[in-house]
Amino acid sequence: MKKTAILLSILFFFSISNAQDEWTLLHPIPTINDLIDAHFVSDQKGWAVGTEGIILFTENGGIDWETQHSNHDEAFWGVFFIDEMEGWTVGWSKIYHTTDAGATWEQQDRPNVLGDLRDVFFINQDTGWIVGAYKIILRTTDGGQTWGKIMNSISDNLNFNSVHFIDALHGCAVGDKMTGSDKGIIMTTSDGGLTWDETTPDTEQGYQKVTFTDSGIGWVCGNHGTIYKTMDYGATWIDVSLPNGGFIDIHFFDDEKGLLIESWQTRQTTDGGETWSEPMMLPGYKSMRGFGGSNENFGVLVGYAGQMFKTIDAGLNWDQISPDNDYPVNQICFFNQPDGLALNSNAIFNSGDLIRTFDGGNTWEKDTLVENGPFYMARIFGSTGYLLNSSAQMMKTTNEGNDWQLLSIPENINHFRDLQFTDNNHGFLCGTDGAFYKTNDGGNTWENMSLSEDYNLTDLYFISESTGWLIDVAEKTILKTTNGGFDWTNTTLGDVYIFQPVSIFFKNEVEGFVTSEEGVLFKSDDGGATWDEFYTFSGGYASQIIFTSETEGWYKAATKVYHTMDGGISWSNPQSFGYSMIYSMFFLNNNRGWLGGANGMVATYSSTVGMDENTTNEPGLSVSPNPCVNQVEIKLSDQSNEMRQIIVFNLLGEQVIQYKNLPGPNQFTLNTSELKNGVYILQVNTDNGKNLIKFIKQ
Repeated sequence: MKKTAILLSILFFFSISNAQDEWTLLHPIPTINDLIDAHFVSDQKGWAVGTEGIILFTENGGIDWETQHSNHDEAFWGVFFIDEMEGWTVGWSKIYHTTDAGATWEQQDRPNVLGDLRDVFFINQDTGWIVGAYKIILRTTDGGQTWGKIMNSISDNLNFNSVHFIDALHGCAVGDKMTGSDKGIIMTTSDGGLTWDETTPDTEQGYQKVTFTDSGIGWVCGNHGTIYKTMDYGATWIDVSLPNGGFIDIHFFDDEKGLLIESWQTRQTTDGGETWSEPMMLPGYKSMRGFGGSNENFGVLVGYAGQMFKTIDAGLNWDQISPDNDYPVNQICFFNQPDGLALNSNAIFNSGDLIRTFDGGNTWEKDTLVENGPFYMARIFGSTGYLLNSSAQMMKTTNEGNDWQLLSIPENINHFRDLQFTDNNHGFLCGTDGAFYKTNDGGNTWENMSLSEDYNLTDLYFISESTGWLIDVAEKTILKTTNGGFDWTNTTLGDVYIFQPVSIFFKNEVEGFVTSEEGVLFKSDDGGATWDEFYTFSGGYASQIIFTSETEGWYKAATKVYHTMDGGISWSNPQSFGYSMIYSMFFLNNNRGWLGGANGMVATYSSTVGMDENTTNEPGLSVSPNPCVNQVEIKLSDQSNEMRQIIVFNLLGEQVIQYKNLPGPNQFTLNTSELKNGVYILQVNTDNGKNLIKFIKQ
């Protein structure tokens, strides 16, 4: 049966960035970005916004979320909807507006002000206000088509964090000092925001949030237990502070029931704020950033790394509605597309539980069947996998994790740092104090071939049982052997001992790469005898490099991952995952890979197009230059073969270019000037079948 040619890689839901995301976040869904604010117009429909330009929408009370917008160059701090269809979100000096419940978001122009935009509030569809850093106050009377600057002052070093209006005339903005003391500021207006008066109480506390009930009673909260109440639109304030607490938000469902929110706990009132309950800890000690509630006892807390909690009883009880992401995902590796494993530890020095997935990384569970854990190292080579623990033991499987056997390995107090097998029999271990061991029987016995204790060996790469390389971070050198570790030569990165090597990869016996902590990528074209600076990235912490073919490769460091299609000459599409550190990267083949990281982060890459029996990905099809800018030359090496149709897919599986009824050439110049930057799949239909190849538009 023929398969329909569709792209299997679905990368997030929607993006308005210039480059396509190549990696799909599998866990936690819907986001791993920090969520800063939320707004609900009912107990069903609401929005949450945060870092990486994320805008999420739910229409079933937070059970499911749709990503409406994502952009790595943006961040949103405030969101407000006037009804179920029209809303605004602001942050990083940008204003976005929607009139179709967020199905589309359009950027609105803002005045020339200095500082970030922090909060937005509308009293009706026409009239609204935005506040921000350096005492920014903006006002619109036409729904945001034009915004007027009311205030912007850098001399006081003060920020507005929150704004709320009781009616079209009376409003209040509150904030704190950008640096230094906890000095706060409260300003009020009685003419619709045209002029503002400062009514700050005589304290040194900063203010994070202001809100008013329907009856006009106002509240502000902030640092060090600060709570103030007003009965006259903010002209005067009554100090009702608590002995302690760092309050980030305050919300009243009605005149009596309200919530005080701290980073990891909440307090309730049922008497209009006369008294507040003892703090209620959130499950798992989560760090919250904002709250969106309706007047129906319903609300959602949002916070760090996409965490969300929901209440339906005005805060008496909370249910976590986001996936549990307390655990890191480290040393991720796969036997096949659905079956993989990882360790829930954040460093190779720390042992962790073995976690398994059987659905390609979407869900993970602790494996309680494999004995002798916890483990500090996990490696997979084909259908064979290895797990190392601190008791000088190795668990080995040869049938994709169905059965495991216990083997002994040499003792190493500081743990081994790397393990690699070049085939079923030959493997290598390296570690601190010059530890280096070799096995010729699949790990049953190990030969001690250690170097002196002056070496600190952290990474190895062998392309055969005889030829391999080691990284020594103690002397910042690269060691090479051509006789299985009996003899070693050493070289430095460049001419001097400046750069600290991190990871190493060789395509063959001649061409290899080394990453460095400084973000400089080094290349060798002589088997590691010399190393030259080849490319510079923005960072190199915890860097790793993998090539899946002679031309295609991946580089990850800290929170970003890069892609090359020309052997490392150029790197495109730096995709990030918020503030979540990427701990490990694994590729099953050149079409399928995974990332594992902090906060339960798992992402996958897939460039597979569904192919029928006549579809190939032969070297007989070539494109150049790759990456390209305005055009790419497509060639068939077989002079007798002829192109009949050319189709270009983006990584969302959408057809973006099609040429058919070609005159029968084996060469064609494709215009790519209108394509967005990113990776594309080129399908060329010929007389002999279908051919596929990837290319990058820069």
